[in-house]
Amino acid sequence: MERLVYTESCSSYCAPDPVRKAGNTPPAKQTENTYSLHIAAMVWLAVFVSPILVKGQCYSLECNQGVELKLDENCEGSVNPYFMIANNWSCQGPMDMTYFDANGDTLGNTVNGDYIGQTLTVHVRHNWTGLECWGTVVVKDKRGPLITAPDTVLACNGDPGVASVGMATAADNCGQVTSLVYQDSVIDFGCGFNGFEGYFAPDNWTVCLTDTADGGVDVTGAPETVLVEGASNSPLSLTPRYVTRFKIVIPAEGYVSFDWSSFGGSSFNTDAFYLTINNWCIQLTNDSIQSGSYTTGTLHPGDVLSFEQYSDGNADVVNTLISNFQFHTMAWKVVHRTWTATDEYGNSRSHTQVITIKRATVDNVLFPTDFDGSQSPALPCNADSSPDATGWPLIDEDGDPATTNDQYPFGTGDCLLDLDYSDEAFAFCEGNELIYRIWTVSDVCSGTVVVDTQHIQLQDVEAPLIECPQMPVISTDDFSCFGTINLPPPASVSDACSSNVVVEPNWQFGSGFGPFTDIPPGNYTVTYTATDACGNSASCQTQVSIQDLVAPTVICDEQTVVSLAGDGLGIVFAESLDDGTWDYCCIDKYEVKRSNDPNSFFTGQLYLDCDDLGPGLMVTLKVTDCAGNYGTCDVEVIVDDQLPPTITPPADLTLDCNADLSNLADYGEPEADDNCSFTLSESVEYNVTPCGEGFLTRTFTAIDLSGNSSTAQQVIQLVNQQPWNSGGNQIAWPPDYSLSGCDPDLQPAALPAPFDQPILFGLNGCAQVSVGWTDQIFWLAEPGCFQVLRTWKVIDDCQYQPGINNNGIWEYTQKITVMDTEAPLFIDPPSLLTFFASGNGCTADVNLPMLQTIDCDENPLISVEGDLGSGFFFENVPVGTYQMTCTATDACGNIATTAITVQVSDGEAPEAHCLNGLSVALNPDGEASIFASMLDAGSSDNCSAPAALSFSFTPGMATPSLMLTCDDLGQQIITLWVTDEGGNESSCETAILVTDPSGNCNPAPQGLTLGGNIHTPAGAPVGNVMVYLSAAGVPPVLTAPAEGSFLFENLEAGADYSVSPLKNTAPLNGVTTFDIVKIQHHILGTDEFEQPWQYIAADVNNSGSVTMADIIAIRSLILYESSEFPNGVPSWQFVAADYQFPDPTAPFGFPKIINMNDLTADYLFADFIAIKMGDVSGNADPDE
Repeated sequence: MERLVYTESCSSYCAPDPVRKAGNTPPAKQTENTYSLHIAAMVWLAVFVSPILVKGQCYSLECNQGVELKLDENCEGSVNPYFMIANNWSCQGPMDMTYFDANGDTLGNTVNGDYIGQTLTVHVRHNWTGLECWGTVVVKDKRGPLITAPDTVLACNGDPGVASVGMATAADNCGQVTSLVYQDSVIDFGCGFNGFEGYFAPDNWTVCLTDTADGGVDVTGAPETVLVEGASNSPLSLTPRYVTRFKIVIPAEGYVSFDWSSFGGSSFNTDAFYLTINNWCIQLTNDSIQSGSYTTGTLHPGDVLSFEQYSDGNADVVNTLISNFQFHTMAWKVVHRTWTATDEYGNSRSHTQVITIKRATVDNVLFPTDFDGSQSPALPCNADSSPDATGWPLIDEDGDPATTNDQYPFGTGDCLLDLDYSDEAFAFCEGNELIYRIWTVSDVCSGTVVVDTQHIQLQDVEAPLIECPQMPVISTDDFSCFGTINLPPPASVSDACSSNVVVEPNWQFGSGFGPFTDIPPGNYTVTYTATDACGNSASCQTQVSIQDLVAPTVICDEQTVVSLAGDGLGIVFAESLDDGTWDYCCIDKYEVKRSNDPNSFFTGQLYLDCDDLGPGLMVTLKVTDCAGNYGTCDVEVIVDDQLPPTITPPADLTLDCNADLSNLADYGEPEADDNCSFTLSESVEYNVTPCGEGFLTRTFTAIDLSGNSSTAQQVIQLVNQQPWNSGGNQIAWPPDYSLSGCDPDLQPAALPAPFDQPILFGLNGCAQVSVGWTDQIFWLAEPGCFQVLRTWKVIDDCQYQPGINNNGIWEYTQKITVMDTEAPLFIDPPSLLTFFASGNGCTADVNLPMLQTIDCDENPLISVEGDLGSGFFFENVPVGTYQMTCTATDACGNIATTAITVQVSDGEAPEAHCLNGLSVALNPDGEASIFASMLDAGSSDNCSAPAALSFSFTPGMATPSLMLTCDDLGQQIITLWVTDEGGNESSCETAILVTDPSGNCNPAPQGLTLGGNIHTPAGAPVGNVMVYLSAAGVPPVLTAPAEGSFLFENLEAGADYSVSPLKNTAPLNGVTTFDIVKIQHHILGTDEFEQPWQYIAADVNNSGSVTMADIIAIRSLILYESSEFPNGVPSWQFVAADYQFPDPTAPFGFPKIINMNDLTADYLFADFIAIKMGDVSGNADPDE
């Protein structure tokens, strides 16, 4: 016997409810939120109700440490005060809680995801007693992502793949979803499950027992039966508490039917047998009913079905036998797709998506329509009648043929349906056929068979296709007007169904194909008829034409002569060229045309003109008979002309020498004429002086096409009727001109109009004009001020005759004044001159430089005067500030001045002297304070009195005193800095001895040690780095040169620490123009950086990128225009040594500190990489 006795403990059971009887419909499943609400309600009762009974017992409040705070679905949360209090058994009731972060900032009474992984401080206040305590919580996200993947039902041939069904979506309450994967489990239902087999095999059921019950499930009879046994090991006096539960999760939509029979025992009402669905109880047995059958309503995927046998523990136990178990479902297959999503904190959650693939029944089969004219048109003969053309049966989900979106094809075996068909064919004539197609569909599961007959009619209803021949024109016989013809076969004839088609022609001269003789000329219609095997016929018609196609015989003259008349025309009549033409039937007309002109037309006469002059003109005679046939012959026509042209010239003229002769046609054109065309030419003879006076003769000649010619002449005389500038108003002289400047260019081309030269108006071909000038210079103040008298002379060579007259010559004097009005310009005059006092007298000799100027006057007068007096050299000038003025005066009286501040400063540093051998004793508290002035041993200065000197332990008078502690025991090297009134500094070193006479210093440090090393990217140790630790009372540590290590000792265990290094000295260390060149090549992309530290070193303005702004900042530092990097960027940057850059080409936003949380042991690996800013070549001195 195989018996299942225990799978899991029954954590809950379904109490008998008389309302819940067999046949009632179970409710929907309770959701997870419902259970959570019940749990939350119980917790609330435990926390907020029960403390009322013990209010007076709370005398102190004790907080727990390290309590886990789980964030909710909104990534927020708070710990229940009940779990925050260690003595919650005595201190119950309402409490207020406030959270604080690591910096002590208040966060309120809830915490969000910003603090995941952090330990927060919690302040708890008991509202009834006012007691308070402090605890800690650790913020954690324990919720996996929420997955959305709806269940899906597919048709029997549906694709359950993710690409078709769709990808699940996942959302997390706090962070990002880092992975979303799935795994499929396929259940093949086939035709369903009968009995406890397949998915419903006993191994897939869960057996649970309450308390210490000894019941079980006997599966020996499986798959036909199973026996659910009650418990008999311990009688109970209360309501029965023992239950044997046999349960399973429903995999797909469907329903369950089964028979049951209970036996044994004495009370079937107390020891009842129940069916539960999702904890909804249906009592099947009582004292009156011990057997029966039951069928559930529709069950859904995920519903929990359970057979439960209740027992009171007595020996007369009741057992129930379950038989004929069946799971009825239309699901063919079910895919349980389990999705698993994981967030960035490692939390995972799974969700099972149920994908149901339904099977079909024969009731869903839609058979193809008939093709016989009743449902669909009949098919033509020889058409494709296969199922691919006439249709296959379809699966129709809703059984409505009008809705096609739920129809899909299937083949044999698909959807658990078998498909087959057979054909019977009946033929009537060639091309007519009727097919009976018998379809058979079998349901593999139920054995149901459906048969359907499809009618497919193939018909020949189309007549043959016939194409008549294109008949050529038939000519009459050569010696008569009648024709003979044989009719040709059709051009083409065909039929879609019949292989034999009969063709017969018919016309007015009989039937058949001929031959037919003595057919007179004319047009006749012939009809061709084609008939197929089923009697379908078609006809076509064609035209037969009998025509006279024999051309007449043409005879004509060989040559003829035509003379042109006075109007240049001549006429040739066509019939005059005939010389005995004849035809067998009749001649209709005579026509003529030019032989060499293919675009001309034949006419009854031909017109000739001058273009036809000369021999060789060939014309064609065309003779046409009554049927339109024609013949031709060619004749030569000779055309001549004997008349010369006539010509009349324009009248003679007298013109001014300024007349426009560019177009002589303006002064007249000849008139010429001829009966034919002619050419007209013109020649001109010039006889003219350089001043434009004289004669010109125009000769005109006309020649026609036959070589006949005529000539004529026109004479034009040229005289000077109006000499140039005879009225004295055609010259505009340049006005007087004044300008300023040093040695200006006074050439006429350099002066602006109208001051540059005379303006001449109305010049023409009758004048030959030239212009000249001479200058005289008169000095006002050399070299910048003077005057020029410029004499202009204009001569017209066509009028001026030296020694005969003064006509044609004109003169004028222009005055040009040059004045220097600009004062001298000092070249880069200094605004401040500094001289340093020296020696015991604290004075300086002041020697002012001779300033340089720019002016027309190369040697202006320069002088200096002011607070020191007049001159350039002054001796023994005491420390102070003096104002001086420098003056420059040129020859034209222009004056310029510039102010100079003379500063005499103390330039010598004081002489520092340190006191040696000083001993300092610590007080009982382990401390001693000393002042820097205590170490002075007579320091002095050339300008400042000893009492005016300042003392400090650091430069800049920043540390006038020093506190010594137990850490300073022993000999210490101290540097004393001395500063005078002028800010000059010097230093000296001395040694002091720090003693602890009271013995209160603790010689042995206690606690943990935290340390590390600082080195460059090349591995060199970095010295003089100040390393800070975020712990109260712990001073910073300076790394030693050539070592680069640091160490913090005697640290408290369990605390949080942050290590941060700082070094901001010598910004120019390792920075040269070579680094600028390398950064520039990187920006241009010609030589990009290879290491992340080079990007960090180049970003000297901390912008998060490498740009030209970084190059400008480095150049400013090299040129001493600035003493530090912009935006407060220190000279060194530090990166945690174990940090991995996500993107080495964009390494910005790197961690600059190392955090150590809950330090419980020594840690000596807090290492940093030091990067010198601006040094992308890596050659900086690590100790400077």
